[in-house]
Amino acid sequence: MRILIVSNSAWNIKNFRGGLIRHLISVGHEVWSLCPEDTVTLIELKRLGCHVMRLRNVDARGKNPIRDLKLLLELKSAFSQILPELIISFTPKINIYSGMAAAWLRIPLIGNITGMGSTFSESFGFPRYIQFLYRMAMRHAQFVAFHNQDDLQYFLEHGLIQSNQGVHIPGSGVNTEVFAPERRIQSVRRFLFIGRILPEKGIVPFLEAALSLHSNYPEVQWKVVGYRGETWIKGLLDRCSGISAIIIEKFTDHSREAFEWTDAFVLLSRREGLSRALLEAMSMQRIPIVSNVPGCRDVVEHNLCGIVMHSQDTAALAQQMEELIRMDVDSVERMSMAARVRIIQAYADTIIHAKYDQLIQSLTTNSVLHG
Repeated sequence: MRILIVSNSAWNIKNFRGGLIRHLISVGHEVWSLCPEDTVTLIELKRLGCHVMRLRNVDARGKNPIRDLKLLLELKSAFSQILPELIISFTPKINIYSGMAAAWLRIPLIGNITGMGSTFSESFGFPRYIQFLYRMAMRHAQFVAFHNQDDLQYFLEHGLIQSNQGVHIPGSGVNTEVFAPERRIQSVRRFLFIGRILPEKGIVPFLEAALSLHSNYPEVQWKVVGYRGETWIKGLLDRCSGISAIIIEKFTDHSREAFEWTDAFVLLSRREGLSRALLEAMSMQRIPIVSNVPGCRDVVEHNLCGIVMHSQDTAALAQQMEELIRMDVDSVERMSMAARVRIIQAYADTIIHAKYDQLIQSLTTNSVLHG
């Protein structure tokens, strides 16, 4: 079967969907990717055995209707050239316009809601025009897969999809053999933040907690991985400069090295689809500290395989870090091992790939796919 994967980023496809691509090819499918130009990443996708076509009119956060119309027409043209038997789409704008183009050409589609995007408000949800676009775009999708149950419930309650369309697929899966610990932790002396340097990801309380604790615990270190020169946080970073216990590093594709370094992983996000970094850290037996929000509380069972915090302020985080620093060896080992077991049992890539296999098989059985 010819399957087309569409996203707003070649990096996104290679890093988050690469395992799915390898799996689909291994079971006999012909896989294509359609995404913006990124020469190095596109070469890496081809090495996976994936055919590649470049997408030119993507402005992920833009609101220019002319540009969006060009994207819709480009998607329709690309679909007509590739002639996929199934389209699997990722990222908000691509989901919407791929859904429209696929319906136009009567090509089956599985949309993937990996997060609610920047237009979503915790207080007010989606703006009405976004609801309208999702409702129209997903109307003819065979399935819409959600990374967490909260997002699925929101779409159902607001009539954006039908009950027979929505499915829960928890993330893109983790290769638990690659993300396996080389070093077992017996105490917590290193804390890690890895991700985009955005206020909503909890970077501020992480650094402020480090500033408040480092003088009392000189043996403890805090590391931030993901800095890209963001100016909004410069004042806080200046306060951290010169403190050897606080390490700031640039973004890297090699997250495994950062997880091997740390003992605990901190993600005080305001909302997640499902954090890939969280899954990888737990797979490596690193103790997670997360906020009580969708995409975090789904994964972490409080006090069993990590910590779920109901408060996201600095004092609460500093107190929780202090408790982990003082935790006895048996408790640290028990919690860290439980974190890996949680991932193996519910979030391993083999489990996720099997769920996609089931969706594809159900479409074939019900004669939805054309060929």
